[in-house]
Amino acid sequence: MVFPISFDSFVNLELKASNNLSNSDLDNLRNIYQELYKRLVVPLFTPILILIALLLILNSKENVSYDKKKLIKKKITISVAESCTGGLLSSKLTKLSGSSKYFKMGLITYSNDAKINILKVKKSVIDQYGAVSQECCKSMVENLSKLSKSKIYLSITGIAGPNGGTKNKPVGLVFI
Repeated sequence: MVFPISFDSFVNLELKASNNLSNSDLDNLRNIYQELYKRLVVPLFTPILILIALLLILNSKENVSYDKKKLIKKKITISVAESCTGGLLSSKLTKLSGSSKYFKMGLITYSNDAKINILKVKKSVIDQYGAVSQECCKSMVENLSKLSKSKIYLSITGIAGPNGGTKNKPVGLVFI
């Protein structure tokens, strides 16, 4: 017997099961797989997919080719807080006509002072971990969510180069 499991609009799975399973057994299996998906797959792969999308956007030499109509139709809005990209991500996201319907806010907080004063990153976070750190990036995105009422928030901080890297934080290190 084959039974389908739908996790979301992108992921569907069909499992082959023994014919002697009851409907309640199948429902239990479906619930277990859906719970595993929510707890394991989504947290592990969502950041990877966002990173891939970000890299595609940043490396695009033409207008971003995502479907803005879907963003607008689903009322999905985006806000970003950038450091090392210096506004490049915001620029790519706003190149298309009508972007004000899905792009809420883009903050360029290049300096530590801007991170502290605009995004309210605690000075102690920057002092302890540095502006290029997971902790600073997390604080940036959490505080961005307090400033803007979007559905998607993204922060990016890193060492773009060509100088400024260290042994522990080399050029090219980026947190998203």
